[in-house]
Amino acid sequence: MITATDGWAVGLNGAIAHWDGSSLVQVTSPTTTNLDAVSMVNSNSGWAVGEDGTILNWNGSVWTTYASPTTADLNKIQMLSADEGWIVGANVVLHWDGTQWSQVTMPVTDSYHDIDMLSAADGWMIGNSTVLQYEIPVPELTMNYTSGAPGSYFNIIGQHFPANSTAELSVNGRSLGTVPVNSIGSFYFTLTTANADEGTYFVTASVNPTATKQFVLDATEPVRPEDSPADIFDVPAGIAFTESLYLPTIIR
Repeated sequence: MITATDGWAVGLNGAIAHWDGSSLVQVTSPTTTNLDAVSMVNSNSGWAVGEDGTILNWNGSVWTTYASPTTADLNKIQMLSADEGWIVGANVVLHWDGTQWSQVTMPVTDSYHDIDMLSAADGWMIGNSTVLQYEIPVPELTMNYTSGAPGSYFNIIGQHFPANSTAELSVNGRSLGTVPVNSIGSFYFTLTTANADEGTYFVTASVNPTATKQFVLDATEPVRPEDSPADIFDVPAGIAFTESLYLPTIIR
């Protein structure tokens, strides 16, 4: 159902019916294959799926057959938007990226019956003997040390960033340069602090989204040696945060 006066139903032998607010009227279908689910983006866009990998598309005027990447029975479809959708079926999961339906590699082989996505980054699917959660990992930075004396080296690893992109690096808002993100969403670099002052630093990698990690330079800490062949970036002098501001928490 799109609105109280606009809805769709699908069923056996390719049957498709439209609700116009007063009656459910059968419309022309391009298939005689049993259809099991329908999901509408809006009144001008929608999809239906069924047995033997059948996928149908509604363009606002007619239902047409879409070239499916599978022949497996398809049991449920959920469209989040015109550019984001999911189909589950017999040992198959398909994802729509706005351009095409493609198969998704799953951690468990099962026949999936239902899917419920809360957002493009979070959802659940259920199979014969499996319940799976889909969750996009959040980009993060990890460091070998979180503190050291001035002159230390800090090795930083970025993970879960958009693959084959470029990460812009900054420390305390000062741009350092860029590093390439590899095909699995990771990158590596090293910070040298030979010219940096004591204080607190926040290193940020920005691709959209961004991730930030904190480290502290303190003369009482050991000097961390260089132990990585990664690209090296110099932390400049004069940008350390040396004072902290503590704000009260107000609970209403």
